[in-house]
Amino acid sequence: MSSIKEFEHLRIPLKAIKLATNDFDDNNYISRGGFGKVHKGELIHFGKSMTVAVKCLDRAFGQGNPEFWKEIMMFSRYKHQNLVSLLGFCDEDGESILVYEYLSNKSLNMHLSSIELSWTQRLKICIGAAKGLQYLHDPCNTMQRVLHRDIKSSNILLDDNWNAKISDFGLSNFGPANQEFTFLFTHPVGSFGYCDPAYAESGFLTKESDVYSFGVVLFEVLCGRLSIVDCKDNCLFLPKLAQSCYEKNRLDTIVQDGLLEQMSKECLRKFSTIAYQCLHKDRTQRPTFTTVVRELEIALRFQYPDQEVKSMVPLHYIEERNKDGPTPHELSKNHKKLVYKGEKRMKETASQCMVVGALIATVAFTALLTIPGEENQDGSPIFRQKGILMGFVILDAVSLISSSTSILLLLSILITSRSPQQDFLESSLPTKLSAGLTMLFLSIITMTLTFGIGIFVIFQERKINNANAPFSFLFLFTFFFFPTWLLHSDILKFACFPSMLPKS
Repeated sequence: MSSIKEFEHLRIPLKAIKLATNDFDDNNYISRGGFGKVHKGELIHFGKSMTVAVKCLDRAFGQGNPEFWKEIMMFSRYKHQNLVSLLGFCDEDGESILVYEYLSNKSLNMHLSSIELSWTQRLKICIGAAKGLQYLHDPCNTMQRVLHRDIKSSNILLDDNWNAKISDFGLSNFGPANQEFTFLFTHPVGSFGYCDPAYAESGFLTKESDVYSFGVVLFEVLCGRLSIVDCKDNCLFLPKLAQSCYEKNRLDTIVQDGLLEQMSKECLRKFSTIAYQCLHKDRTQRPTFTTVVRELEIALRFQYPDQEVKSMVPLHYIEERNKDGPTPHELSKNHKKLVYKGEKRMKETASQCMVVGALIATVAFTALLTIPGEENQDGSPIFRQKGILMGFVILDAVSLISSSTSILLLLSILITSRSPQQDFLESSLPTKLSAGLTMLFLSIITMTLTFGIGIFVIFQERKINNANAPFSFLFLFTFFFFPTWLLHSDILKFACFPSMLPKS
């Protein structure tokens, strides 16, 4: 057939494969899947030695030539960093063999119950797998919509760096690319516990069927267990259990031990919500893989920054105690509390200072419209006579502008809606607060000078005793500053010496 010639460059001699696996020696045996046995080997390919995974089709499992050639076609045509790479195949002497890149960390299902796999790593694995499926479902990338039909944790392989790669396309199918709602009528296939119930009942395969299966995988990752667990001769189905716990707000009862302490509440909420939506009974209510990727990436950002740091720390160190007693994890929790307290204090300060800034801006704006002068005059002639009209206007304008700038800076602190960790490290809350208080302090000084000049000029014009003018100015300064000297001292301290900000 002409399609076979298309893949001729991928053909590997059976002799080379037997040499690579030491004639399929049991010492090189890796696992057995729905396709058949998998062996590890060292293959000389195109003059290079490489470690490979060799899958031998076992017809006793119901796999035949259609599945074999479909797998070859899928992996050779569709290239993505989150899809397993096919290196070649062999169909000599009645054998049907596929040769893939070797992924040292094997499949995801083998690590579900391991506490060694941190929550951050699990999130990244889910994101990688979702990106691979997003690529298959997007006809812009593949020219056809590819429906996998057998998504499960054992078909998500992991490389040296724990990057996820989708495998096993023997059961996959193609859907039209020009329709928003792709569906095919087929005999239901897939793995028990992962198969979309709507597909199993009706035989109508849609892209949302893959979304359902991936939702099961997401809950497997969260709970650290397989979709189906044998318990005293009864089968526990994770999807139904997870849906029930989510609806009752009891997810903490099924999350794997040791994971709950590693994740933030926002991350758990975002992750569990998208997983729950994937399992929706109504297919039209399930998200696309584009949405799944976006929501999982948001969940990962909610882990920033403490989980990123924690993931780089050896697991045994997390449980060690330092000289003062608490573990690093306990210290991390204390630090998180301090971050929340610090944000609360900064927002309270910003709120109070905004009131002061608004008052100063109002007074400064009013002063520009009603320059003080004699009766029935706007005051301008007096200032022209004294030659300080321009100085009065400039000082008042500086006060108005700086107070308005202060209000905007402080307002940006109050309206922030992200997590405190992001606010502190990405939005620079302390920097914004320091800048806002600096502008506020400048507006206070310039407004005081402005009104001092105005009072001095009026006293001079009305021929009030010159000796009384400085006392009047001092009275104004004392009246304005004395009742709020603590606030002004804080403003001056934060504006000019931000390092004096309390450590909390």
